[in-house]
Amino acid sequence: MHCASYAVTKQCVTSRALYTSRPDLVAFANGLPLVVIELKKPCVHARAVFDGNLTSYKHPQNGIPALFVFNALLIASNGTDSGGGSLTAD
Repeated sequence: MHCASYAVTKQCVTSRALYTSRPDLVAFANGLPLVVIELKKPCVHARAVFDGNLTSYKHPQNGIPALFVFNALLIASNGTDSGGGSLTAD
């Protein structure tokens, strides 16, 4: 019998030399960060969330690129407008 473990973290803080990243939600399966969710207030368009926050997380110097090695899905939402895909998706 195989047991899988799942966890979701809120405001997972990762500090680097020049920048601190705080994805809103990160879902882990067996310790691998498979889903990153970024949530914003309704006046911020979901595309702006993706362009502003999620793509900055992959920056090699200021971001947290190791978080996206195993990542399968990114979700950006403002409560009414949502989008999902991979880091390289349109």
